[in-house]
Amino acid sequence: MGKFDNIPLSLDDFAAETSTHTIMTGPQLKRLFGTKAERQAFIDLMKIITKRTNEANKLTEITKNMRKYAGVLLKLARKAALG
Repeated sequence: MGKFDNIPLSLDDFAAETSTHTIMTGPQLKRLFGTKAERQAFIDLMKIITKRTNEANKLTEITKNMRKYAGVLLKLARKAALG
């Protein structure tokens, strides 16, 4: 079982649980992923990223579902680049 399995989607529980597996704090996660759909997309993306597979397979899986992940990736890139 992976560390992003069984993470609840309620905002407070999501933020508390996910913050233990990322460099982001609970409040940051709450601000970034306010909707249930965004939280689910983030969890799904983290599952892909942490899979024990090569980068090409990860990129293929992400690009197949780019519409699902685009908003999350944009928010993560903005957070990483701009704080």
